Amino acid sequence: MRLEDAEDLWLACVMQAPAYAGHSLVTEEHLSERGKSILSKILVVVSQGWPMVLPEQIDGVDLRTIPRRLEMVDAETTIPEAEKSLLSAWSVAMYSRALQRAAAACVNEGVDAADAILDEARAKMSTSNAGVHWEHPSDVAYAFLDDVERDIANPGEGKMSSGMASVDAAVKNWPPKRMTTIGGWTNEGKSTFGLQILMGLAIQGNSCCMISLEDENRIPTKRMLSALTGDLLAVGRLGSDNMNSKDIITFRKQVKTGIEKLPLHMVNAVGWSVSRVCYAIQDSARRFGCKVVMVDFIQCFDAEGRESRGEAIGRASRKLKAAAAEVGVHLILISQLRRPEDPRNTAPDMHMFKQSGDIENQTEYAMLVWRPKKGEPMDVEPASIIVAKSKDGTAGTIEAGWDTQRHIYTWENRSAPSRPSGGPETVWYPTKST
Repeated sequence: MRLEDAEDLWLACVMQAPAYAGHSLVTEEHLSERGKSILSKILVVVSQGWPMVLPEQIDGVDLRTIPRRLEMVDAETTIPEAEKSLLSAWSVAMYSRALQRAAAACVNEGVDAADAILDEARAKMSTSNAGVHWEHPSDVAYAFLDDVERDIANPGEGKMSSGMASVDAAVKNWPPKRMTTIGGWTNEGKSTFGLQILMGLAIQGNSCCMISLEDENRIPTKRMLSALTGDLLAVGRLGSDNMNSKDIITFRKQVKTGIEKLPLHMVNAVGWSVSRVCYAIQDSARRFGCKVVMVDFIQCFDAEGRESRGEAIGRASRKLKAAAAEVGVHLILISQLRRPEDPRNTAPDMHMFKQSGDIENQTEYAMLVWRPKKGEPMDVEPASIIVAKSKDGTAGTIEAGWDTQRHIYTWENRSAPSRPSGGPETVWYPTKST
């Protein structure tokens, strides 16, 4: 494919799915002056709140084949192909120019000079196409000071909220390129707590994704229905053989007015390799503009070759965190804990992460769920969210409760998230029973 055509194909994909532009291996270095101009206009339109860009929103630039391509491409499936085509065409064009310079140098300066030109071209192609972008410390310093100045002028801008003030404070409002690990013993509700965080973030308008290495998608979806529905009798029958037509109407309403509006996506990834999950994390950022991704749970990965289980988990956590950091995503990792002899009288700590001490070293934030009265007959069990590590947030213990009817965590002194327009009539986090 010619370089001009490859550029038009990539720009057409970006117009359909602008979130890709910030995470593509394609940079301005790969674009012509015309391509740079079109990309800058696309980003201006997107900054105004448009989810995709139409040709009539871009003026003053010859769009050439882009309008025709917009009718032919599907960004979700075409953009990896477009990215690959553009990088390949750019490399061919660049190497052709290098060959011309090398031929002239060979005549005038000798073979060594020609080889040096070609070696430099190959190195630049390899670096540019691998997404390696060097920065000068002065540029980094100015960007840092600009961010601080912006925070002073607009304290809440750019900070994500789950609607749970104490949880948000523990992780400093979910900054990009960081990792939060939620640990707990089996059936302690660690996956549910992680899902509640994603729901809270999504209710506030933040794009989130969940990658489940264990449960099919119906299981977390039923938990969401349970959390959103005000009819406790219907909640008690959810998933049982006792559901009736009225229950179906109740839950369909919650799907229509609540779940359907959430920028939340999930994928069942049972049996996936670490590399495939890493790709899914990056795809979520490129496809949906995802800001937070949860992987549930890390002990599901198998060891490779002769490595031990601990080595496998450590390798997996490192690769997942690196993949998330590369596209500016906050990673939530669910992890099992080693169960002590007396789990009801022994609070969990970070040294209990199962099969890997690497997790406690790599994670910036660690929250451990604990229900010391688990199984005792009561409407709300006492529970704690132990913030065992907080690199720059707030450590300590968050007192909570476990709603035994809805099977979710709840807070009396919570900061309840606002509902999306037309959302469920009930408060998302139900008030504790008394």
